[in-house]
Amino acid sequence: NRRRLKEAIELAIFRATSLDRPCSLLLIDMDRFKLVNDLEGHEAGDRFLIEVSRLLRRHAGHTDTVARIGSDEFAVLLENLSAEQALERAEFIRGELEGYGFRHGGRQYRTCASIGVAGIEGGTGSAAVSELMAQADQACFVAKQHGRNRVHAYSEGDPELDYLRRDHTWAPLIREAIERDRLFLCFQPIVRTRDGRITHYECLLRMRDRDGNVCMPGEFIPVAERTGLIHRLDMWVVDRALDFLAAQPRGERDVRVSVNLSAHAFLNRELFDLLARRLEMSRVPSDRLLFEITETAAIENMARSRELIARLRALGCRFALDDFGSGFSTFNYIKHFPVDYLKLDGSFIVNVANDPVDQALVRHMISIARSLGKETIAEFVESEAAFEAVRELGVDYVQGHYLGEARETPIARVELPGYTPTVPPDGDGERPAPPSADPRRGRAG
Repeated sequence: NRRRLKEAIELAIFRATSLDRPCSLLLIDMDRFKLVNDLEGHEAGDRFLIEVSRLLRRHAGHTDTVARIGSDEFAVLLENLSAEQALERAEFIRGELEGYGFRHGGRQYRTCASIGVAGIEGGTGSAAVSELMAQADQACFVAKQHGRNRVHAYSEGDPELDYLRRDHTWAPLIREAIERDRLFLCFQPIVRTRDGRITHYECLLRMRDRDGNVCMPGEFIPVAERTGLIHRLDMWVVDRALDFLAAQPRGERDVRVSVNLSAHAFLNRELFDLLARRLEMSRVPSDRLLFEITETAAIENMARSRELIARLRALGCRFALDDFGSGFSTFNYIKHFPVDYLKLDGSFIVNVANDPVDQALVRHMISIARSLGKETIAEFVESEAAFEAVRELGVDYVQGHYLGEARETPIARVELPGYTPTVPPDGDGERPAPPSADPRRGRAG
């Protein structure tokens, strides 16, 4: 077990540093244990682990220590072997595990393992038990990142470890920001091209660090996704968006907001019930709330995305597909996807005023959207020329710095050439509903 292993590592480190006898630690993560456990039950899973333990014991030297340190994790401590010999032994064990077939109920399961290797050369300086175990664990993580069923020796320069270090730094800051109210929303206007009216605001998430500095989503959203904190951020954004809508004065109660849902939101089976309850409590008309999902995330989780979108639309919420056009192979899916708006990928918009190819592509996407009965939103409208170009091409809504920056206090109107600013009459519920979110500016998810 883990306690016995730590004792053995402590002694091995002493021998390595004092007696010039190198040692290496192999951390072995069984890549397919969950499959056996889920399909055959815990009794079969236990027998599988026992057989793996016996296999490891058979191929370990008489001075080696073998331990089970997690549900499907094992460790082998090798002594008096060079780094090259330890890697050879690890590769041999990996091959034996790959060739092993677990049989149960007339079925056979092939297994494999990711193995991380960390070592201490003889005569080197002191090292802590926890440090060696952490290095082996990190090497195993890199092996998994490289495709599993492989051996990887720890190196401090492994770029994959930057994710782990970043997660270790940022995860506590994100939790603290949620608990201590250091998150806030900025609102960027979305303007209807036919009359220059602000019909929506996109909610863009920001975070303040302990010193009050503003952190952009690109810094903390990826960490939240890897560490599972993204679900809390998703719900925080929805809560604050509904609070914003509920607080609008009577004359502005036809304005809508768009909220970005992370790809991970569609893996959260509780999301629909939480959203439905929150909508009911807020008393905000559900058609004032738009959700946005990227095209890539929608296609990757096609069945679940369609299910959740259909259920939320049944409540009255609207949906937009972000980054539309970034994956042309997915055009076939769009006609079956229940969204209201297609948000054109910003890469087609930034140079649309001067690039005939971008103009042709945007025109084509607008044509597809109209044939499907959907409206279009163009993001990254950064200049008057870009605005005039997309308006002439027939885009329904526009968003970008030219029309308004994202601000904590949203702007009430925009001044555009050729438009006379108007104050919408009270109760004008005509405004349609787009979303928008750009990771470079601030995913609200």
